[in-house]
Amino acid sequence: MTSEPATPSPTRKAARQLAQLLCLLRPYWGALAKGALLGPVIGLASVAAPYLTKLLFDEVAVSHDLGLMEVLVCGIFAASIASVLTEALLGYYSTYLHIKIENSGILHLFNHLQHLPDAFFYRRRIGDILSRFEDVKAGLGVVHGLLRLVFGQGVYALFVPPLLVALQWKLALAAVVTIPLTALIPLTSGRILGRTWHETVGAYAALESMQVETLRQIRTHKSLALERFTFARALSQGQAILRAQLRAQALEHLLRVADRAIDAATTALLAWLGWRLIVADQMSLGDYVAFVAYVGYLRGPFIDLVGFLFSLQQRAVHLERVFECLDHTPEQDPASALRPLEPVKRPLRGGIRIDEVSFGYTPGEEVLTHVSAEIAPGTVVAIVGPSGSGKTTLLRLLLRLEDPRQGRVFFDEQEARSIDLSDLRRQVAVVWQDVELYQGTIRENLTIGLDDVSDARVQEAVRDCGLGDFLAGAPAGLD
Repeated sequence: MTSEPATPSPTRKAARQLAQLLCLLRPYWGALAKGALLGPVIGLASVAAPYLTKLLFDEVAVSHDLGLMEVLVCGIFAASIASVLTEALLGYYSTYLHIKIENSGILHLFNHLQHLPDAFFYRRRIGDILSRFEDVKAGLGVVHGLLRLVFGQGVYALFVPPLLVALQWKLALAAVVTIPLTALIPLTSGRILGRTWHETVGAYAALESMQVETLRQIRTHKSLALERFTFARALSQGQAILRAQLRAQALEHLLRVADRAIDAATTALLAWLGWRLIVADQMSLGDYVAFVAYVGYLRGPFIDLVGFLFSLQQRAVHLERVFECLDHTPEQDPASALRPLEPVKRPLRGGIRIDEVSFGYTPGEEVLTHVSAEIAPGTVVAIVGPSGSGKTTLLRLLLRLEDPRQGRVFFDEQEARSIDLSDLRRQVAVVWQDVELYQGTIRENLTIGLDDVSDARVQEAVRDCGLGDFLAGAPAGLD
C-alpha cells in the first residue's frame, strides 16, 4: 500500500512562492540593497529621542538645570525631524520601487503568456487568463510589506534589544521573550484561512471569466436571447463570492481578536514587571519611559513581520495562480522579445511536404491519420472537406501551433522543427475564420510587426487586399 505524499503546509507553500518571487526580483536586488542602507539612518535618528527623554526625567527633573533641558529638547526636536525626513525619503523610494516592480511583473507575465504554446490558450477560458494580471498586482502587494521590513522596521530589531538590556536586563528579557508571541496567530492562520482564500479568488476569477466571454461573444449572446440565463449565472457567482468573503472576514476578525488579546497581555505583563522594578529602586522613571518607547520600536518589526506573514499566506494564493502560468514551458524564449528583430535566417521558397502525419487534440481521438501530401512552390491548392475533417488542424500544424504526434512536416526539404519558429511564422500568411483587428489605425494594422514600411508598400498592400473603395469612403483614410 503506497502512501500519498504529504500536502505542504500553507506556511511552507507561501515560503516557496516568496522564494520564487525573490528569484524573479533578482534584477532589483541592487535597488533593494540601496534602500536598505537608509534603514540604519532612520534607526539611529529614532532611537535618539527616547534616550534624550530619559535624561530629561533622570537629570533635569533632579538638577533643575534649564540649560541642559534646552539642549535635550533641541536634540529631541532635531532627531524627530531627521527621522521624519528620512522616513519620507524612504517612503517615496519604496513606492517608486513597488510601482516599478509591479509594472515589470505584469510585463513579465504578458511576455511569457504570448510565448506559450497555443494549446495553453484553447484549453483555458480567456477570462481566467486575464484574471492572472490582477493576481500579479495582488500577489506583488507582498513586496510592499517586504520593503517595509527590509528598509525600515527591520533595523530596530538590531538596535533596540541592546538598548533594552542596558536600561534593565530583567525587563528586557521579559520583552524579548513575550513580544515574539505575537507571531503565533499569523503562523497558524494560513492553515485555517487557506481554503477560504482559494475559494474567494476562484469565485472572483470565475465571475470575471464569464463576464469577459459574454462580452466577447455578445452577438451570439444576443442572438440566442441569453440575457436572463447569463444574469442568473452571474447572480449565482456573486452569491458564491459573498459567502466566501463573509467566511474569510469572520475568521480573520476572530484571529485579530486573539492577536490583540496576546498583545494586550504582553503590554500588561511588561507594565506590571516594570513598576515592580521602579518601586524596588531597580529602575528609574526615566529608564522606564525610555524602555516603553523602545519596546514600541521593537514591537514595530514584529507587528510588521506578523502583517507580512499574514499577507504572504493570503497573497500566496494569487502568486500560486501567477506561477501556474509562468511554470508552463514557452515554445520560444521570452527573452527574444527584448532583442532587436533579426533578418530571416532561412528564407522559404514555398515547397511543402507532409509525411505520414497523424494528430489529435486528445489521446485516442485522431483528427488527421497518416496524411501525406506534397505541394510545389508557386502552386495554388484548395483543401476541402466537411466541418471537423481537419482543414484548420492542418494549417495549425504548418504554422507549428501544434506538432504532429506522428510523422513530419517539411518546408523546402527542411523539417519544420529545425526552423526557428519566428522565421517560419514570419514567412507563412494565414487568414483564420475569426479575425479581429488590433487597436489602432488601418495603417498600423496593415504594417503591424514591421518597421519602416514605406507608403508605396502600404499602397501595394491596400490594392492586394481590395481596400481601395473602402478607404476612399473612410474619413481618415489609412490613419
